[in-house]
Amino acid sequence: MKSIEKGNVSPAGPMPPADQVIVIGAGASGMMAAIAAARAGAGVRLLEQMKKPGRKLLLTGNGRCNLTNLDPDLPKAYHSVQSAAFADELAESVFSSFDVRQTLGFFETLGLLTQERDGYVYPRSSQAQSVLQVLLGELDRLHVRMKYDTAVTGLEYDRPQELWLVKTPTWIYPARAVVLACGSRAGIGAAFPDYHLAGMTGHTGMDPWPALTALHCADQDLKLCEGARTKAKVTLVDAGILPYLQDLSAAAGYEKTETEGVHTPKDRGWGILPQNRAGEDLAASTGLCIACDEGEIQWTASEISGIPVFQLSRFAYGLSAKSPMVVGVDFFPEHKEEWIRSYLRKQFEVNAKGSDLSHILNGLVHERIASYLIYKSELRQKTGLGNRAGLMDEKDKITDPDRAAALFALLFKRLALIVDGTRDFEKAQIVIGGISLAEVDFQTLESLVCPGLFLAGEVLDMDGPCGGYNLQWAWSSGTVAGRSAAGMKHTAK
Repeated sequence: MKSIEKGNVSPAGPMPPADQVIVIGAGASGMMAAIAAARAGAGVRLLEQMKKPGRKLLLTGNGRCNLTNLDPDLPKAYHSVQSAAFADELAESVFSSFDVRQTLGFFETLGLLTQERDGYVYPRSSQAQSVLQVLLGELDRLHVRMKYDTAVTGLEYDRPQELWLVKTPTWIYPARAVVLACGSRAGIGAAFPDYHLAGMTGHTGMDPWPALTALHCADQDLKLCEGARTKAKVTLVDAGILPYLQDLSAAAGYEKTETEGVHTPKDRGWGILPQNRAGEDLAASTGLCIACDEGEIQWTASEISGIPVFQLSRFAYGLSAKSPMVVGVDFFPEHKEEWIRSYLRKQFEVNAKGSDLSHILNGLVHERIASYLIYKSELRQKTGLGNRAGLMDEKDKITDPDRAAALFALLFKRLALIVDGTRDFEKAQIVIGGISLAEVDFQTLESLVCPGLFLAGEVLDMDGPCGGYNLQWAWSSGTVAGRSAAGMKHTAK
């Protein structure tokens, strides 16, 4: 076992009385670990480097705190970057000790009423502050000693005294067991030294990556969509699809003029997802699709956001401008492309002498999305149109309904945006990565590298989708780690 510092680390003078358990981190998992350990009869001290506890808890669910999710297959929803084979097994083990039903019962005993909507569970008050208050009330009732604005700078095991030494800039706290529940940089962004404590004691893990966050798009024209909200299906596609992306003319089967094709879809930051010869999605048929989701998408001047995009961002680690991915956007997942084409053809024919193009498309999507797609179609531009020239007259009336319908059907169903990054840690809900699951006991969450050290919450390489999954992991893992630390009978070695 490695130590953070070498040499004699005992404080000057007599060793102060040891806590049975010290919990590092007063987030959701840390507070839960402290409560579980205290309820099991341990003397508990809770150290938090922020000035107040539960900072990120107050931000969850847009301030309403999505406590948990009633998904019957909840354990199978979790993801691990390094130890994918272990994710299901660890989730099953931890939730068998403290599951959703027990979580709801726990909060009910604290006086917190809950409400459920489509499987999502919130406090009846719709305030995250209510959750924090009942947790702090229980910590106080159990006489857990809490100290804020206290960064932990070191961890070492003192073999002669059989104690863990938890170091801060001003003091050394001895303990029989330590629960590391210090969370992550998500929602904070600043340097987060506590996160590295497990790695400094000999653990290994992937560096954290921001997740459940927006995706940055390379297409500069996305500013036309700013402020729009649309329902759509989004699909994250591996960078291997980039050489196959098509421009609009090629996808529609039009011949190019000399002025077209100079800039590739990658150069422009967007394109059209290709199909194979059988008319199937090429990305899906070649195994390049990474993940997909459906729901409300939010558009900014340079990003796509919303819960479906957040779900995809969990799989987008490693993104950079040099190694982009692609997000396919299907504005009408409930309809096939041919149906959209037929519908648009009829609309263009009926309105040939009436409504202009904008009015027709505004009946299908948000007006800002319609403006963006019209701009991408280049029907209003006077140069470099190739065979798209002449599809619309000077009054914005469609003159060739069939060809125009084909173009917009492609834009509605197979728009491909090149993604070159995510938001930073400060604007992410969670991180992925962390301590390898291969280095933790699945029954107790005790470290297999440093006996007497327990790991809970985001410090482990374990994460779930939006919708209460990550908070449930915090409640369950915190409880298991706290109980285990309180009941530890052997000596760290």
